[in-house]
Amino acid sequence: MEIARELPLDQILLGEAVRMMRMLPSGSIDCVFADPPYNLQLRGELRRPDDSLVDGVDEEWDRFDDFAAYDAFCREWLGECRRLLRKDGTLWVIGAYHNIFRIGAILQDLGFWILNDVVWRKANPMPNFRGRRFTNAHETLIWAARGRDSRHRRRGAGAQERVQHHLAGIGRGQQHPMQQRLGLLRGMQLEPMRVLQPLRPGA
Repeated sequence: MEIARELPLDQILLGEAVRMMRMLPSGSIDCVFADPPYNLQLRGELRRPDDSLVDGVDEEWDRFDDFAAYDAFCREWLGECRRLLRKDGTLWVIGAYHNIFRIGAILQDLGFWILNDVVWRKANPMPNFRGRRFTNAHETLIWAARGRDSRHRRRGAGAQERVQHHLAGIGRGQQHPMQQRLGLLRGMQLEPMRVLQPLRPGA
């Protein structure tokens, strides 16, 4: 496998994610923003109280045999992310209660240094149809430096902004998930940098 000497900029690289990442030069990325499969572990149909069917995520890309298979997948792509990041680079990864705690542990195992967990509060969340649980009205982002000694950067860092973000006007079906994630990324006030989105967000 030939490794590119220069980082291809402003391009979509089509292919299996880890394989494509292995073709990129080490230490060439300032920031990673990752939206991995959530491993929702759906079993069977999900229905509303009126017995109508919920169009849930049940595609092959979100199916794993067990937690060990999901962990192995995450270790592989996160390991490549760390190789690609510059010494002072950072990573953002978004998830829900299904997967974010497993990803956080893997990040620490790989040597990342967790800086913050940021809450994305949703204005129009999917309701809990069966009424047996709380409505899950947020997703969590982990902001991590490549290592403990990394010197991360963020504009307006002296403002003491809180770790909760709300995107007004974005509801289900109004935007593609990648547009929502880019809105979050702009809200983090990052310095201009080379950003890698290693995994295709769910449609």
